Amino acid sequence: MATPRKPRRMVLGLGLGLLCLGLGSHPRPAEAEPPTDDPSTSAVSADSRPSEPSTSALAVESAKATTDGSGAGLGEGSDHAVDSAGPLRGRRGAATALAVRDPATALSLLDAEPVPAEGTPEWFVHGAMRGRALRMLGRPDDAVAVLEPRLARKDVDEWFPKDVLGVELVLARLEHADDEGLAVAIADEQRQLAIDELGRIRKLGSLRNLAAVRVLQAQAMAGLLGDKPSTTKRLAAKAAKALSQIVADYPNHPRVGVLQLQHARALAKAGKATEAAAQLRAIAIERAGEPEAEEAWTELSALAAADAKVKVSPPSFAEKVDQAGNARGLRRLETSRRILDELLADPDLSSSRRRQVQRSRSYTAYKQRDYQTCVDDLRPIYEATSSGPVRDELLRCLERGEMYDDALALWQSRIDSKRKGTRLAGLWEGVELAVRAGRYGQAEAWLLEYEKGSSGHRGQRAWLHPWLAYRLGRDADAIEGFRKLADGRSGDARRARYFLGKLLLASADPTAKAEGTTMLQQMAAGDAWGYYGLMARQRLLDAGVQTPPQPSLVAVVDEARTPSRERAETTLAELDARFGEAWPTLRRVRRLYEAGYLEEARRELRVTTSAYVDSVHGRQGGPRSEDLIAGLGWKAEWDYPRARTTSAGRKSLRDAESREALRVGLRALGHELSEPYAWAKLGNGRDGGSSKARWHPRAFRASVEREARLRGIDPIHMWSLMYTESRFRRHVVSPVGARGALQVMPWTGYQLAERLGELPPDDRFDPDVLFDIDTNAHLAGYYVSELLHKFHGQAPMAYASYNGGPSNVARWLQAKSKEGRPLEVDAFIEEIVFDESQRYTRRVVEVSAAYAMLYEGRLPRWSNAVDPVVEDNIAF
Repeated sequence: MATPRKPRRMVLGLGLGLLCLGLGSHPRPAEAEPPTDDPSTSAVSADSRPSEPSTSALAVESAKATTDGSGAGLGEGSDHAVDSAGPLRGRRGAATALAVRDPATALSLLDAEPVPAEGTPEWFVHGAMRGRALRMLGRPDDAVAVLEPRLARKDVDEWFPKDVLGVELVLARLEHADDEGLAVAIADEQRQLAIDELGRIRKLGSLRNLAAVRVLQAQAMAGLLGDKPSTTKRLAAKAAKALSQIVADYPNHPRVGVLQLQHARALAKAGKATEAAAQLRAIAIERAGEPEAEEAWTELSALAAADAKVKVSPPSFAEKVDQAGNARGLRRLETSRRILDELLADPDLSSSRRRQVQRSRSYTAYKQRDYQTCVDDLRPIYEATSSGPVRDELLRCLERGEMYDDALALWQSRIDSKRKGTRLAGLWEGVELAVRAGRYGQAEAWLLEYEKGSSGHRGQRAWLHPWLAYRLGRDADAIEGFRKLADGRSGDARRARYFLGKLLLASADPTAKAEGTTMLQQMAAGDAWGYYGLMARQRLLDAGVQTPPQPSLVAVVDEARTPSRERAETTLAELDARFGEAWPTLRRVRRLYEAGYLEEARRELRVTTSAYVDSVHGRQGGPRSEDLIAGLGWKAEWDYPRARTTSAGRKSLRDAESREALRVGLRALGHELSEPYAWAKLGNGRDGGSSKARWHPRAFRASVEREARLRGIDPIHMWSLMYTESRFRRHVVSPVGARGALQVMPWTGYQLAERLGELPPDDRFDPDVLFDIDTNAHLAGYYVSELLHKFHGQAPMAYASYNGGPSNVARWLQAKSKEGRPLEVDAFIEEIVFDESQRYTRRVVEVSAAYAMLYEGRLPRWSNAVDPVVEDNIAF
């Protein structure tokens, strides 16, 4: 584990647009590290580790935007693939400075320029830039003075996106209203103006972050104080109604507990003490372990002391059990365990309640990796009830705790049953468990016993027979079984041919050796980029026999070009002149980018690209993503939105030359604005390079190479994972909640930030910060380096861990190294327990080979030997 650092403050930017809540490293232009083409500096050995941890800044600390400091959904985010070479000058230099969150430099450069004439396009851009810079510098009153006259003009939307400028003004007003020295009446006036402006903004069809605007409006309403009690009550009632709807609509908001607490406070201010008390009690139960739970109980007690109608009783048994379960769901495991331990310490607890609490504690202990307690809690319940679900939970804890003898004995008790169905089910489940435990002899014995009474699982049995023979070192039996599968058409034919070829190649019989050589050569030539083709080549190299020529793969010419603001603005001007009327989102890209509103410009580019692709190629599928609309992940259920093309836009695509010109221009912008998915998606053979080359760019190169260099790992690991995880889309949200280009789970992100000393002071981790590529790469780079260290540089084990968890991989590695022939990498990958993780590992191996050929001019050389020793540096 890296040496802990002093905690950094985490900065949340609060501009409009991308919901990536700008946690990330944000160096000033002079500090940005340029990409390097020297492999010696960008690709170091996988198992080398730096003596000092990364110095790149994971972002930090909430900037003030609303009454509670939450700017969720209104972040500026930044990947620094912007033109930062040379001195910054003029409006273009100010835009670059603003894009990388250096408002002081941006303001200095703007002050050196003459103020454009009022009403000109330059006047709007200048004001938008100056207003944001002033707000970021903590001068919201000055920002209001700059932004207000621009938004008041009727022609504002012609020259700058009204929704973006409007929210920037709203944020400035609310920050100004939070000034402690401001009179209540003036603060209320600023908040009311902000609320009214947000109401108008919500009606705009171009709005890309409705969810964040709604949250901001409700919180602004909650901040209104009023000049007399009746007014306060009326305003609080309106705020309570708005917040209630927000909590219902956005249950996954990263600060939903704070919103619930604000709702309860608004109810209390509105004179609805009983409703407020019920809400506060619910928060104390539902948000157990979070800061707002303790605040809620304190405020409930205070409310009861002030109002005789409010009664407070200690949490009931049922409420305490719910508290423990809710704390567990929120990953506040220590709180959950403490509550459950206290309940079990009660000597008067009834037996039925004791079993209920023990089962709940087993879940918490499992999450804590305290598998012995999990087993101790579940075993007596299973012995008393023989419950199938309890048995499954007990087996899970036994297996995760590497208590394989006990787990196998549990299945043996079912195998001994006189009921045929129970016996056969026990045999098959026992076979699978024995394989997972590396008890190959036991697995084979139970498999033969199973086949005496059932013909089920035919395909799996056909594979298991040669596989178990192979793992037990009976090569002749394995060859015979693999040959049958290799000659067939089953889904196992390819892997059977690989292992058959491998065994034959190792044979002392010259004829068999020649057959194996030919078989592997054919696989290496015919499936050059596939997993088994790549592994076949490695086995040929191991044996010192001839391999087919390396497959050719050449990088796309413009892939290595450093993004340039000058090129981007030139391309945008040309596209706007030709297509701006028909493609209004393209014009929005231009205005936003020229003003340094980088994330907002990128979102508009994604909207434009999506509309183009859907119009030309038909509606496209894909994973759930916040590419186009921010805040969707806050909802309980949501679908991927679609971008619409105007009728004039569709008409422009009917002409082949116009269609191609727009494709080329959008693709170029994808590169210049660091949207690698758009760059790859819009590419074709006319751009040079093969499809494989186009889909393997060094995405977000500056960010990835910086983190890889600081962690002492090969950046190819990160690009290979990124391709497999998201195809370089920064706003993908997986079904289980993983976010960003490298698909970091929120709980994993929290733990990584905690280890790095980069959590904010309130100990909250906003999962939406993972949409920011700098934050995503920073945390993922640290994670990958720790995984490689844990497995002594064995990349396949690190890849499997990235998907399936390092504690699982470590357990499998230990179990499968104890019986039969020495464990090798290809055999380990074949036995990865989770099907998804097995496919994932093979895929990342394939992708890493393509990256090595593209950017190092060679295929990688992998050892098949396994080092079963693992470090205990990381387990999540």
